[in-house]
Amino acid sequence: MKKMNFKILRAVMAFLVIVTIFFNTGEGERSFAKNSKENMKENFIVNSTSEDMLLMLIFPRVEKIIGEKYEKQSGENVSWDYGRVHSVDFVIGKDDVWYEMELSLLIGEVVKKEDLVRLRIDAPHIRVEGPQSDAEVINNVKVDVIKYIKSE
Repeated sequence: MKKMNFKILRAVMAFLVIVTIFFNTGEGERSFAKNSKENMKENFIVNSTSEDMLLMLIFPRVEKIIGEKYEKQSGENVSWDYGRVHSVDFVIGKDDVWYEMELSLLIGEVVKKEDLVRLRIDAPHIRVEGPQSDAEVINNVKVDVIKYIKSE
């Protein structure tokens, strides 16, 4: 089983509490809308940072990247955690714009190795002329590896 970051664990726990409240209240009702309106007195709030949000958004892609780097070799799930975000840069190219993020990943259960990864984060609504203001849904955000340095 993979070891989860405290921030991720906190978000997962909040989600589980909300799901439990929504689906275990009422008289056998399983309606999300009905239970959320009738039984919730307040929103359940978990304090987060913009960094937490960004890391949660890219989590599935980072999970896949780590799988490609480690799990294919060992055949087992690899325990990992986010280290820290070293930089986030907005890159303006000749015909395109995107964000680059460099972060460390802590790999391993007991003895943690610190890998460094640089990612390109791109979305179609981010344009050279400025963001597309009529985009109601953010789709097709791409997260690609620019550089991955495994620690020895």
